[in-house]
Amino acid sequence: MRQFFKRAFFLLLCILHFAFCNFNSVAQTPNNQDCGGAIPVCQEVYNQANSFSGEGNIIGEINPINSCLGVGERNCVWYTMTIQQDGLLNFTITPNNANDDYDWAVFNLTNASCADIATDASLEVSCNFSGNTGNSGITGANGLTTGLGSSQNEDPIPVLAGETYYIIVCNFNSSQSGYNLDMTASTATIFDNVTPSLRAITAPVFCTDDALSCEFSENMVCATVAQSDFALTGPGGPYTITGFSGGDCDLGANYERNFSLTFSPAISQGGTYTLEIAGNVTDLCGNEAPIGSGLDFDITAIPLDSLVTPDICGAGVGTATIITPVGSGPYNYLWSPNVSATDVATNLAAGIYTVTVSDIGGGCPQNIDIVVQATPSPVASFRASPLKMSYLDPYCEFIDLSNGAVSWVWNFGDASNQETIQNPVHTFPGTGEFAVTLSITSADGCTDDTTIIVTVTFLSTIYIPNAFTPGRGLLNDTFGPQGEGIAETNFNMRIFDRWGKQIFYSYTPLIQWDGADAATGKILPQGVYVYNISLFDLNGEKHEYIGSVTILER
Repeated sequence: MRQFFKRAFFLLLCILHFAFCNFNSVAQTPNNQDCGGAIPVCQEVYNQANSFSGEGNIIGEINPINSCLGVGERNCVWYTMTIQQDGLLNFTITPNNANDDYDWAVFNLTNASCADIATDASLEVSCNFSGNTGNSGITGANGLTTGLGSSQNEDPIPVLAGETYYIIVCNFNSSQSGYNLDMTASTATIFDNVTPSLRAITAPVFCTDDALSCEFSENMVCATVAQSDFALTGPGGPYTITGFSGGDCDLGANYERNFSLTFSPAISQGGTYTLEIAGNVTDLCGNEAPIGSGLDFDITAIPLDSLVTPDICGAGVGTATIITPVGSGPYNYLWSPNVSATDVATNLAAGIYTVTVSDIGGGCPQNIDIVVQATPSPVASFRASPLKMSYLDPYCEFIDLSNGAVSWVWNFGDASNQETIQNPVHTFPGTGEFAVTLSITSADGCTDDTTIIVTVTFLSTIYIPNAFTPGRGLLNDTFGPQGEGIAETNFNMRIFDRWGKQIFYSYTPLIQWDGADAATGKILPQGVYVYNISLFDLNGEKHEYIGSVTILER
């Protein structure tokens, strides 16, 4: 009958209460008797000497239709905790006055706010509104569900690390006697000894946005969180935090885990961004979030790919096509260097091209580097053996040392026919220097050539006589250099008598000394005369001779 009376008596009060709540339109600062001002659980036992009275500043937080607390809030106080380790939440409320009737409820607000409690019945994970049926009025989620007073108790609550719970404790009797709240039997770690951190960006952030919302791993003390405690870094920065709001903090609450920021400039590039802690912010148990810790989030730019063909033979014939998502666009294309204004570029030389692609309809532009490769060019090279040879044996072998060649053309520089085999042998028709050129072609049609000078020399056999018999009409009646291979140009021969007087000069090997004094035309007497001869052979080599020659008697 007492339990029935308890519910029936206050049903009318509940109706009147919610009718009155509609007039509570002015924002109030929450206190410990409001969800937004809940006492943070930072210890296992709370001794409350005096009972709380009234309903707090925020009216209508408990809706009897959605909660087992049939009269809503009545002389209540709130507690909050963020679970640090999985386990069971086990608590017992022991009234200081054994006749007092305490009621309670537990809400999981991990992904909800205090304002959601009145409309979302699923947030209430455990509750007891039983009258005092004995056992000193003990009540709680303690598993004491058999025996005296068992109707006032519920099973312990399974909880997970990171979850946030709120406990409301109400004194139905309106007495001033307090209670003892004991949570030592919990197997979960229920009070906070862990540093808080940014846990999530709670709403998608897109290109051109200048605001974001973030969530901490637990409730933070509102008085310790400010605009200057955040920093945003990423592509397109530096960024300045220009605005800040804190959900329930803005309504006067003592703590909140969700915050919103505005920043400048707006996001304009895809990439990875970091929201960092830049100041001293603390959770409800005084743990500070590490300065410099942060949370990365990605802004997706336009996904790009490319199809590239190489530049062949250095002719500037490479191509590139930018591949964008099917069904998107239209897009703008900005090439650097400026070789195209569309998704296709042609006649490209080997090199690196940067393309910026932007969506005309909005969204972050994206860069892609296009690398146009050059096909490997052939390199002509060969060896001649020997490189220099006598006209008596003008036979030369040519060994190809080229890279990348598939065909060969040899020009021997002597008006002979070209050869197209890889390693030819050639006989030169005469003496001189011959420019031998090898021209090669690669599989891509690229060409290269190189030239080596091959020399075929004349075999010079030059000697200087040491005596002659002028004026006798015999073979040995003139003096001068003898042999094969004497060049007719750049020739000088001087004859001197014993006193150093020049008696003869010739500028060509065709004019030799006949033994006469050039000044008188008379044959000189028998004796020794000095010569100085300078000449070039047919191979272009210079020879100099200084010595003496004897005129013999006739």
